[in-house]
Amino acid sequence: MAVRKFLALVKNWLKIEIRVFHYDNERSAGKEVELIIEAEGYTIEHSPPGLLEMNGPAERSGGMVVRTARVLINDTDLPHNLWPEAMYAAAYILNRILTKVHNQWIIPWKELMKHAAPDGVQH
Repeated sequence: MAVRKFLALVKNWLKIEIRVFHYDNERSAGKEVELIIEAEGYTIEHSPPGLLEMNGPAERSGGMVVRTARVLINDTDLPHNLWPEAMYAAAYILNRILTKVHNQWIIPWKELMKHAAPDGVQH
């Protein structure tokens, strides 16, 4: 399952310790995802029901990905059945452009890769 692969990637390749999952009570993922996270020993913190403002940064990030994907599809006249690829491309692009975080400009992908295992290291 994708959740287990994600947890392994973060732990073994990126060397980042996850302490807590902030969960927005999204039901599309199902209870199975929560059970996997808990079985791996992580704590889950749930957002209060009905308070979307508690998920502000995540909601804004998701919105940016959707808006960028929409521009990629509409401005290039690509067929709408390429929506999944447009979403992937949008996330890829947004993770590689300058972003201001705490009054400092960073490239998110480069910041994340600072934690990655050196090339060629197998886990």
